[in-house]
Order: sequence, then C-alpha cells, then structure tokens
Amino acid sequence: MSNSPVDSGDIRRRRQRMSGEEYRDLLLAEGQKILIDEGLSLGADRVTFKRVFDRIKTRGLTITNASIIGRVWENQDAYQRELILEVARHDFMGEFPVTLAALADAMSTKDTSSESARWASFENVIRAIATGAMTDVMASKLWPIWVGAWTRWHNNGEVWDAEMRLALSEGEGAQHARTVELYTYIFSGLGIRPRAPHDIDEWAVAVLSLLSGFAIRSAADERASRTVITSDSGEWNLLGLAIRALAHDLLEVDPTASL
Repeated sequence: MSNSPVDSGDIRRRRQRMSGEEYRDLLLAEGQKILIDEGLSLGADRVTFKRVFDRIKTRGLTITNASIIGRVWENQDAYQRELILEVARHDFMGEFPVTLAALADAMSTKDTSSESARWASFENVIRAIATGAMTDVMASKLWPIWVGAWTRWHNNGEVWDAEMRLALSEGEGAQHARTVELYTYIFSGLGIRPRAPHDIDEWAVAVLSLLSGFAIRSAADERASRTVITSDSGEWNLLGLAIRALAHDLLEVDPTASL
C-alpha cells in the first residue's frame, strides 16, 4: 500500500479514472492516519466510510458509498477489517531515527585493538542503542497501534483466523529481519559472534522480546525506560542492562575476525 501524500490537484484530475486498487490504497492510508491520530484502543469501528470520505473531500475528491461498496469492499466492516490487517503487517522498526543516530555515534568511536576492547565497544553500542530504542518506541505513533492490533485480536475473544495470523507474522517478520540486519552490521564491525549453538536469529528474537516487554511496561511505569545506572561509559536503562546480561551468555568475541 502506498503511503505517499496525494496532491489535491492530482486527486481532482484522477477523480473519474481511479481504479479500485487506487481507491483501496487511498482509503487505507487515510484510515491509518485516523488511527495514528486517535489510537486503536477504541477499535477500528470508529474509522467509518463517512469519516474517511469527509477527510479526503477536503483535498478535492468526493467519494460515495457507490464508488466503494461492492467494488472495493463488500461493506464497511470488510474495510475496517482490512485496515486492522494492514496495521498488523506494519514494520514499526523502520522509524527509529534516534536509535540509528546513537548506533552511528557509538560505532564511530569503537576500539578494535584487542578482544577486551572490542567487547567494551560492543557494550557501549548496546548501551547507546537501548537508550535510543526506548526513546523511539515511546515517541512512535505506529508502535502502540501495532500492539493494539495484536492485543485486540488476542484478548477480545475474536477468532484468530489464518489471515490475521499471517498479517501479524508479516509484521513481526519485518521487525525480525531489520533487527538481524542491524546486529549483522554491529557484529561484523566489532568482531562479535553468537556463541555456539546459538545464532543471530535467536539473538534477534531475544532482543525484540526484551524491547517489546519494556516498551509495554513503560506505558504504565516510567521506571522501565529511565536511566538506572550512570557509569564511565554513559547512562544505562533497564533494557540495556538486560541485553548486556544476555550477551554474556549468547555472544562472544570472535578470535578469527579480521578487523
């Protein structure tokens, strides 16, 4: 689905020749904007055709039920369901600017002169990106919506059908792939590797699980995200300390790495 802004003049020119797929993309994008503005806690049933049509009309395009029902979706309920599925597929980790900036800064000062220096540099990277990740998650408008999609289906007695399972798996899979990519870069730059029989996929699952848990907890208790230790290397939050402790069991310095 395209999330790029649609020019109002272009929307007027396209009015008579929009395909069903273009209508689908437009309404799903607008529906997601409503969820970002208002959250998912009260359900997608608040995202009605009328509300979406009214928002789009301000950009010069008038859409009616006749343009959508039977052509794009069978009814409004079908639209709202697809909207939730689209949210479930989302890779919220694509929007972590503070984390990426912190990573770049930490890697720019890495010391690979010895195995102990490499491990100390790795711990500094953990500290930096754990702080950045909690900042990004708590500021993200997409993360709580993704969690809302997951909890709504899991806890409200609704049927976990194959389509919803697949959508959530796609979202989680994208997050996992991005985490693997992130740590592949870190490991190769510092000469760190998973300790046999563990692998980077297992490491990514562990890191994402910790991040998700601390982020959810932070919504109710700020202690889950604040600094708890200040050392010579900088400030540590609970997520960073947990990842560092895990690293001692699952990772090791690679003595064969050529840096």
